Amino acid sequence: MTGTAAAVYAVLVHSGHMGDGRRKVYSWTLFVGIAAALILVISDLSRPYNLVNAMILSLEQGTFGLGRSWMAIGIVLLSLMALMALLLLISSYAGGALAALRGRAYSYALMAVGILVTMYSGFLLAAAPGQPFWNTPLLPLLWLASGTTAAFGLSELALFWTGEERELSAGISLYGAFAELVELLVLSAYLYMTFTVMGVGAHIAAQQMLFGPLSYITWIGVLALGIIIPMISEFLFTKYRYSGYALVVIAVFVMAGALLLRYAILASSVLEPINIL
Repeated sequence: MTGTAAAVYAVLVHSGHMGDGRRKVYSWTLFVGIAAALILVISDLSRPYNLVNAMILSLEQGTFGLGRSWMAIGIVLLSLMALMALLLLISSYAGGALAALRGRAYSYALMAVGILVTMYSGFLLAAAPGQPFWNTPLLPLLWLASGTTAAFGLSELALFWTGEERELSAGISLYGAFAELVELLVLSAYLYMTFTVMGVGAHIAAQQMLFGPLSYITWIGVLALGIIIPMISEFLFTKYRYSGYALVVIAVFVMAGALLLRYAILASSVLEPINIL
């Protein structure tokens, strides 16, 4: 979500809708979000306190696994985005040479890194051995689509926080509705592949997600509240008057739906059954 929020930031900068007050809100959101993500990823390592020493030693010995490990790639990308978000935050308050970081070129670079940050965990899961439900190139795309919808939800909350929801929410809502449509299509393609192309383990996982113990989370939390209702509501927001609090509710639904989607996919996955016959 934080990664694709950088893309939404770049869109607002490109369209000339990024004032000083709005930039400060976005800068704080990006920096706090990506710093939290980096801390969570590092804390998930078996010996997180040894990370810096291990990276320095592997670089000295030429054994750093940037080309072999998605976890290593993820840590590098998260660290790079955290540094870029920190510089953006500083530039929001400082002048001089740092003011150049408020321009379009830097926002495009931040967007590129943010998209890679969003997709890397999908590649990490897709490469996991013995988990056929995850072993598809559609998973990084689904992560990107879901993260994009959550980023638009986060942007709508930022607009409400700054009191500017009336000025920009029609455009943001239209983009958000389109992003939710794309997410629905990618999710449908992902589930379709599990039943038609992928192995027995993927089929069992999809059954659990759609018709088993996780079906309530999938149908109500992910599809209804996280995608369909926000998609219809945001399309109506572009045509009719609405309450700013309705925008907040829809934004919360979208972000919660993105988190529930990840939970449903992770929790429903099973190991590929071994055929001993």
